[in-house]
Amino acid sequence: MVDPNTTGIQNALARYRRAFNSLDVSAAREVWPTVNQRTLSRAFAQLEHQNVSFDRCQIDVASERAEAQCSGTARYVPRVGRREPRVDRREWRFSLVKMRGEWFIGAVEAR
Repeated sequence: MVDPNTTGIQNALARYRRAFNSLDVSAAREVWPTVNQRTLSRAFAQLEHQNVSFDRCQIDVASERAEAQCSGTARYVPRVGRREPRVDRREWRFSLVKMRGEWFIGAVEAR
């Protein structure tokens, strides 16, 4: 049986990926309410296209809080300079919180 917390967290991570893949600051804020919109807008404005994908995620749930560590790639094309596709391997660490029965991202570290 699938844990509903795990499913909710996976849904939040999918919403994060969709927002970042569509370069949509509003969608990112819906799943990550504390994101700095100005900084994210500037980062998205520098990109022509982006595709974030996770190969795997390890999720640890503790009541109304959770941590997810995901590895994957960020494929992107910058708007200026050499407009060739680039691919970076990345590791993400998400801190998530459950509010009103739904999981949201509280913080993200990417390296």
